[in-house]
Amino acid sequence: MASKQKAIRILFLLPDFPYPPSTGGRLKIFNELTFLSERHQCDILCFGAPTEQQRSDLLKVLPKINILDSISLISGYRKVVAMLRSTLSALPPSFAAFSSEKYRLAMQECL
Repeated sequence: MASKQKAIRILFLLPDFPYPPSTGGRLKIFNELTFLSERHQCDILCFGAPTEQQRSDLLKVLPKINILDSISLISGYRKVVAMLRSTLSALPPSFAAFSSEKYRLAMQECL
């Protein structure tokens, strides 16, 4: 006899908005969201700047998910400075690309 699982809240911290599922990473996350959102509450916090159309298309396909926020990546001079700072502190360059105080605060708020 199968017991009913209790629904849990899952926070997806993503480097990119998962829709449209046009790349390998997006497709993987999209499929995970499709499967998990059937039984659990799935919240998304991601980098990127999806259009309003992309947001609404994702919610049409996966109406049970919750898009908390999407935060623009740093660029230009700020990105160069962040990359230099991460290199000097022996961190991978990707740390600089995805370094954001707004993202950190949004994540803290979710937890």
